[in-house]
Amino acid sequence: ARHDQLAREYARLLVSYIVPDGNYLEFEPLREGVLWGIARLAEGQPEAMVRIDAAPYLKAYLSYSNPRLRGLAVWALGALGATEAAVYIRELLDDQELITVYREGRFVRVRVADLTVEALTRVETGQH
Repeated sequence: ARHDQLAREYARLLVSYIVPDGNYLEFEPLREGVLWGIARLAEGQPEAMVRIDAAPYLKAYLSYSNPRLRGLAVWALGALGATEAAVYIRELLDDQELITVYREGRFVRVRVADLTVEALTRVETGQH
C-alpha cells in the first residue's frame, strides 16, 4: 500500500485469493487477512486496483456469518469506490457486530454498521 510498483505488481495476486476459481484460500482467517489487504491497498494505492474487478468477489462476503469478513468486505468496497455495490452495502447499516481492525497504525474496535456508513459515504461521493 506504500509502494507504487509493488502495489501494481501484486494487486491482482492479492485479489486472486478470494476468487473461487483462482488461488482461493479455504482457511477463513487467511481470507480475513486478504480482505484487510485489499481494503488497505485500495485506500493506499487506488490506481493499482482500477483494472481489477474485485467488487463482485467482495460483495459475496457481505452476507457471511463471520462479522469480521462482512466488515472487512464493506471497508474494501468503500475504499474501491464500488458504486455498483451500494445497494448491497446498505444492507449492513443495522449490523451492530463489533470487530477489531488494524487501521492507521493501531487496532480499533468498530461496528460493521460504522464501516458501512463510511463505505456508503465514499461510494456515493466518489471518494477513494
